[in-house]
This record gives sequence, C-alpha cells and structure tokens, in this order.
Amino acid sequence: RKALDVGSSRQEGCSVNAKGSGTAQIDDWHYVLGRLEAGGINPSKLITHRFPLNDLEKGLLIMRDKTEDYCKIMICNE
Repeated sequence: RKALDVGSSRQEGCSVNAKGSGTAQIDDWHYVLGRLEAGGINPSKLITHRFPLNDLEKGLLIMRDKTEDYCKIMICNE
C-alpha cells in the first residue's frame, strides 16, 4: 500500500499534507518539522509536478499509472 505524500510549502495558496509510513515514529516527524522550520530542508526541490486543483485527476493518474517519473506532485488551489 502506498500513501500520497504531499509536504508543506510556503507558497501562497498551496499546502501539503504528509502521510507517513507505518515505521515512522512521532519523534521522526518532530525532527523533520523542526528542520523544515529552521530552513534545513527545502521541500520545493522534491516537487517535480504542480497542478491546479481542477487537474487533480491528472496528478493522481501519474502516480497510479506511473506514466512519468516523479518525486512529489503538488496540487495548488488556484
């Protein structure tokens, strides 16, 4: 089972929700969130695709069907 993983961005109108794996510990999330807040991790470098909300299906199909290489797909409410 794979989870859709969308992180947090400081871009206006965009947000990211992260789904973790069953092996992640709560301390892992605290560490990552702290690194994000301190600027130690730049999640924008992981985003390979951006779609407006009305193209949500396009992003989901890429992930499901593996028709393109991707790392993270961001859906923005534009």
